[in-house]
Amino acid sequence: MRPEAYDCIVVGGGPAELTAGIHLNTEKLRLLLTTEKELPPEWERRLAARGIGGVTGEIQELVGSKGILRELRLSDGTALKADAFFVSSPARGRTDLARQLGVEMAPSGHHAQPKSQRGDTNVAGVWIAGDLRPMTQQVSVATGTGNIAAVMIDQYLRKRDIGPV
Repeated sequence: MRPEAYDCIVVGGGPAELTAGIHLNTEKLRLLLTTEKELPPEWERRLAARGIGGVTGEIQELVGSKGILRELRLSDGTALKADAFFVSSPARGRTDLARQLGVEMAPSGHHAQPKSQRGDTNVAGVWIAGDLRPMTQQVSVATGTGNIAAVMIDQYLRKRDIGPV
């Protein structure tokens, strides 16, 4: 089957992938649902309003050369070609330590509940970063939230060292 070309294909199907797809600024975007077989009606409407189509399937083969992915072949024979692919796995953050420290968890239970964009929590001196944050699971985002947490912890410890004068 001849592949249809896209600027970008978002692979997944959960809320993070849907949110990423809706916010990407590209003319030809396709969502490949690999984890969910049907979209909730409200998401179908939001994606349709932005001209974002979707296809359901399981990836059978990755096609490319010299370390560059160019196409996905699905188990039903469909071929999807794109200039860029955004892939998210349904991995869950490791919450054991946060729970042991008494950090408030989000209603889903898969993420901690930050008090602000800095990642501070209900526990003094504890900040969250990476997959414990309720945002897309991307290395660059995890690294950024880790940097923010490190700065906040440093500031917290410096204030404790100074103490009242």
